[in-house]
This record gives sequence, structure tokens and C-alpha cells, in this order.
Amino acid sequence: MEKVADGKMRARHTDPVIVVFEQRFEEIFKRLAKGGRTPALWVQYHYMVDVIKIFIRTERLADHNGHLSCIVTRMLDIFAAAGHHQYTKGAQLYCQLMKQLEALPAYKETFKSFTANGNHVVRYSSHDWSGTWCDICIEQTLMKAAKSEGGLSKGRRMRNSDSGHRCWVLTLNHFSNINQRMEEGVKKHGPLHRDLAKTQMKRDAEAIELAFKWFEEINPFDQDRDKELLVSFSTGFTSTRDDPVNAERAAEVGREM
Repeated sequence: MEKVADGKMRARHTDPVIVVFEQRFEEIFKRLAKGGRTPALWVQYHYMVDVIKIFIRTERLADHNGHLSCIVTRMLDIFAAAGHHQYTKGAQLYCQLMKQLEALPAYKETFKSFTANGNHVVRYSSHDWSGTWCDICIEQTLMKAAKSEGGLSKGRRMRNSDSGHRCWVLTLNHFSNINQRMEEGVKKHGPLHRDLAKTQMKRDAEAIELAFKWFEEINPFDQDRDKELLVSFSTGFTSTRDDPVNAERAAEVGREM
């Protein structure tokens, strides 16, 4: 499954220019990782951030193949290394069930709707970058309604009334549709995606500038630093080879598990 998933993930990059850039970045990071334990930790940190970005991209673009590929080829190792064994088991079982779903005739149309139409995510608008995780959708609709004024957790009558709970649950879907129609009537969802708004782009630029300033003051890839030391820049603590610390090898350890 891992080989098939990895092939599906790489199949999306068909442009030769992108392939060349990926190869060169990979060579640079491998060279940096050989500079010591601290550089190796930071290279691994970049890898984990890259995993998060890939997973967000696959969900936002409703890419079901990329969604499964990211879990199988990248996330399982990190879950295992972090000690989240239940996440590891659950994610592996989920990928196996999705693989079986593809082969079952009764669920052929369901699986096709996932891969062809991206129906494994929820959309609030028609933007290209609008896919939302199902659990986030539940938090934004059901839990938001439950915790707002007039919901299950607000008001003494609702809190202690079984009939009130029953009425609230049975009418939730109807009121949700009414609320959605009201939002559409006032054109709350504009034509521009909010990530492309000037305010968000300004915040992104400020965050990037802060990151550059931090790297100018503290260089994790300093060639003069002892290669045997693993340094925490936030606390100043260091670890040598004699200490039972292998944070810089987390992905490798998780893969072995």
C-alpha cells in the first residue's frame, strides 16, 4: 500500500521543473542534516511542517488520493514516534478500509464520488481552496449551535429538560438550512477567498519577516557548533550522544516501529 500511495502522490508532479526543484531541495536538506544533531533536528522539523502543509492542501483541494498517500507515507511514522499509538492504529485501519472500499462492488459509486468529485470533504462555497474536514464541520455547526445562546449548554430550561433536548436535536437540521439561506441572502460568502484577502496576505508577510529575523539571530545550521550536541534554543539545554535522546531521529524511529 505504501508504494502505491507514494506513486499516486508523486504522480501529481508531472512538470519536469518541479521535479528538478524537489530533487535539489532534497539534496540540500540531506547535506544540512549531516552537519550535526541540531541541524538534523531542524531538517526533520521542516519535514514535519511539510507533512502538515501537504495534508492541508489535499483536504482543501479535495484530493482523495493525496489524502490517503499523505497518511500512509508520512503521517503514520510521526504518530508512532510521538507515542500516539491509537492514532497510528486508527489511521492504518482507516487506510485499509478505504483500500477495501475500492474493491467492493456495493460501494463502487461511493468510492468514485470520493476520488472523482472529492466528496470526502465538506464545502461551504465553490472556491477551489474550500474543502473542510468533516470533524471541523461538526465543530462549526453542531457544537457551535449547542454552545451558543439557546443551545444545549445555555439556559437553565435547556440544561435540565429532556424534552427540550429532544426538540433541539430534531429541529437542528431545519434551522441550519434556514441559517445558511439567510447567509446566502446577505451575500456573506464573497467571491474572493479569505486567504487571498489583503489583511491575510499582510499577516502572512509579517509572519515570514519574523521568521527571517529569528534565523538571522539564531542559526541552527552553524558549522562551528559541536556536531554531537543537540541544542534547544528556547531553553538553552543541550544533549550529548551519551544521553538517551533521539529526537533528531523521530521519523526513522517511528518507521521502524
